[in-house]
Amino acid sequence: DYSIHQVNRALCNLLGYGESDLLKKKFTDLLPEDSRQFGLDPLVRLLSEGVGHLEAEVDILCSDGKVIPSHINLSQISEDNGASYFYVAQIQDGSIRKQYELELRTTNDLLKRRFDELATVNNEIALLNEMSSILQSCTACAEAYEPIQRFASQLFPKTSGNLYFDIA
Repeated sequence: DYSIHQVNRALCNLLGYGESDLLKKKFTDLLPEDSRQFGLDPLVRLLSEGVGHLEAEVDILCSDGKVIPSHINLSQISEDNGASYFYVAQIQDGSIRKQYELELRTTNDLLKRRFDELATVNNEIALLNEMSSILQSCTACAEAYEPIQRFASQLFPKTSGNLYFDIA
């Protein structure tokens, strides 16, 4: 029936309940409303099929109504004949880990954007160097039109229009 029989001070502090209040609850009472329909039955079923121990990510409802992501280690304690005696659940606050995962994803996205920008700049530098070498070998202004046109379309691929300049 998922009755809670024993808790420690760390769990009480994490969830914001006093020990006596928490002992009056069932474990399923600690699940948010939208998760209660699933309850712990799938986890207990796995344990009863011989898994013995499992870990899962579960949202837990605190006394103030706040839902915190948590990591749960659930172990089945059995009698000598193999019959299930009780379950031990260790619940760890996953809020900080979730925050770090979000920060890591954000940092990775920023790093990818910066890497893409760097690759674009490196490509532009390579094109400018190549264009410079070709232009330095031109002996007349008319010879420069074709390389400028070719490199301009590569340097400004998303820009259309005309290039106007004076020949001095």
